[in-house]
Amino acid sequence: VEALLASHPAVQDVAVIGVPDAKWGESVQAVIVKRPGHDEVDAAALEAWCRGRIAGYKRPKSFVFIDEREMPRTATGKIQHRRLRTQLVGG
Repeated sequence: VEALLASHPAVQDVAVIGVPDAKWGESVQAVIVKRPGHDEVDAAALEAWCRGRIAGYKRPKSFVFIDEREMPRTATGKIQHRRLRTQLVGG
């Protein structure tokens, strides 16, 4: 899912996390950092990008757009998914 979203020309960085969902227990949420100069991209555009390229159950149900400085990383530059989930969803 991350690789597919990262292939979109307007996406600079992406992380996929699980968020609580009343019906399914957990659903897929994509956290996106937009590439500079691509402010026009929105959730609908990314959802359309995913449709037809990936199975429906794998597609993100929601999208969050954050600034590059908000993406938690390790000292080596890897995204810290657990910290990101805590940051966005809480404990």
